[in-house]
Amino acid sequence: MSGLSGAESWGRWTDANLGASAQFHFKNALPQQFKLILETRDFYGINAGQKITVRVGDKQQEFSFDSVDHIQHVELTFADVGTTNTIEIAVPKHSEPSATDSRKMGLGLVSLKIRQ
Repeated sequence: MSGLSGAESWGRWTDANLGASAQFHFKNALPQQFKLILETRDFYGINAGQKITVRVGDKQQEFSFDSVDHIQHVELTFADVGTTNTIEIAVPKHSEPSATDSRKMGLGLVSLKIRQ
């Protein structure tokens, strides 16, 4: 996995300092068809109304945040993804939380699940 900051008690933030997107690399190829279930949160509303892009192989889907600072449940169905072992999440906006914390945070990822 890349593009994510260190683990916190609730999950991890995407961190633009560590990658242009968050990427999850699995040992085996992903199923050809599956449901991706995400529990996410936005960093202080900076991505409210913005499109978050999720790519699997050559397939792409988007979702957006409907409000600030709560956990949002997202379900995306992917089909015919080809042979790939990577899920990529691209977040349009990032921000530094404070003068003493230089991370460029965007999306909080609480959980990521794959269901066939």
